[in-house]
Amino acid sequence: MKPAIVKTLSAVLFVAFGPGMVKAQSYHHLIVSDYLDKPQSTGNMIAYTSCFVDLHTAVSRVGEQYRFTFVTEVTLNKERSWIDLSRMTSSKMLAEVLDHEQGHYNIAWLERRELQAVLDRAHFDGNYKAEVSAIFDHVHAKYAQLTLDYDDDTHFSLNEAQQRSWDKYFQREFTRYYASVKR
Repeated sequence: MKPAIVKTLSAVLFVAFGPGMVKAQSYHHLIVSDYLDKPQSTGNMIAYTSCFVDLHTAVSRVGEQYRFTFVTEVTLNKERSWIDLSRMTSSKMLAEVLDHEQGHYNIAWLERRELQAVLDRAHFDGNYKAEVSAIFDHVHAKYAQLTLDYDDDTHFSLNEAQQRSWDKYFQREFTRYYASVKR
C-alpha cells in the first residue's frame, strides 16, 4: 500500500536554536529517529518533516567599507517532525515515505547552497539589511515553488516514476555541487 500524503515544511526563518532543533552541519539521510513528534490528525498526511534554512549575518566596518559574513545552515526540527508508523503497512512503504521526505530535506539543502552563493557574490550598500532580505525572499520563493512542484509531480510520493525522476535530479545536483567544491 502506498502512503496517502506526505508533507514537509520548508520554511526559511531567522531564528535562534532551541531544544529539539538540530543544526545539520553536514547533510545526512533521514531516518525514523529524526521524527520525534507524535503523529498529528491531519487527514491523509502520514508524515511531516520540519526543516528550514537559517541565515546568520555578521557585519563589520573597516573604514568606509562594510564586510559581511554570511553563514547558512539547514536545521531539522526533530521535535516538530513526525511519521505515523501505525499507518505503515510494510518496510517498503516506510522506505518510500522516508525517500519522499528526503526530497524535501534535499530541497532545503539546495536552497541553502544557492542562498550562500548569491550572498557571497553580492555587493551591498548602506541599505544592506533590505538588500539581504530581498535576496533571501527571492531565493526562498524559488525553492518554495520547487517544493510545491515536487509534491505535485510526485503526488506526495504516490507517483513512483516521478519520485525516481526527482531522486535522480537531487543526485545530479549534489554531484555537480560537490564536484565544483573540490576544484
